[in-house]
Amino acid sequence: MSALALILVSLSVLLFVAYGTHNASIGGDRNGSALSLLIIRTGNSLSLLGVLACLGGQGRARWSILISGSFMLFLWFGQGMSL
Repeated sequence: MSALALILVSLSVLLFVAYGTHNASIGGDRNGSALSLLIIRTGNSLSLLGVLACLGGQGRARWSILISGSFMLFLWFGQGMSL
């Protein structure tokens, strides 16, 4: 279960980096296009599923995944609220 959580949180991080790179290249997206909202919703869902999956995991890795998933959830929430 921890491996699945790690994959989900890693995908969320990669999506966040791609979203930030895209916004930097186009000069920002003030009003939020349909694509931006889809990316934010997908990243938010990935990090939430990663946090929930790590709760069923075992070992010490689940705590770092829980912290990083919660941090990514906070970042995605902030992105959604900024639009």
